[in-house]
Amino acid sequence: MSNLVSVLISAYNAEKFIEQSIRSVMLQSYHHIEIIIVNDGSTDNTGKILTQLSNKDTRIIIIENKNNIGFIKSLNKGLTYCKGKYIARTDADDVTEPFWIQTIIEKMEKEPDLLAVGGFITVWHSDNQLGHLGNYTHNGQIFKSCLNHNEIIRGLPFNNVMHHNTMIIKSDVFNKYHLHYDELYPHAEDYKQC
Repeated sequence: MSNLVSVLISAYNAEKFIEQSIRSVMLQSYHHIEIIIVNDGSTDNTGKILTQLSNKDTRIIIIENKNNIGFIKSLNKGLTYCKGKYIARTDADDVTEPFWIQTIIEKMEKEPDLLAVGGFITVWHSDNQLGHLGNYTHNGQIFKSCLNHNEIIRGLPFNNVMHHNTMIIKSDVFNKYHLHYDELYPHAEDYKQC
């Protein structure tokens, strides 16, 4: 299996987490990746950390926004740089499991009708408390991960039941349907694409 996977990340003032996040992507068991990072006008040490990491790994491509244009516009900009057959999404404060990409790509290669596949998340709160595997709480509401197609269909009208920051999507989906993240949904870009 040698299909290129483009890992897309947008970062803004992420110096606290960015190195651990990017290193977890660099250490993926699936090596044929490019790591597209849009540094969205960070004013902290994010840019310096990214430069140091890119000097150690030629798979890292940094796109610098002179000014902060926002998360969604940065993701859309990053999409134009992705060359892979697959686009993987994670965030600048996420740490990925080492077999994340390999596990999903193997499934997608065996089942070519799959357009997008995601996974569970484990939430670590700022006080180092572990959230429930596959479930997380936001503003007092518990969100559960769906395990199959029917659960996803039942849950979508009420919540975003898929964790976008674990998704790997065939790039053809974006290209064929001219998809991009909808800038009118500043806090739900993963729920509404157009």
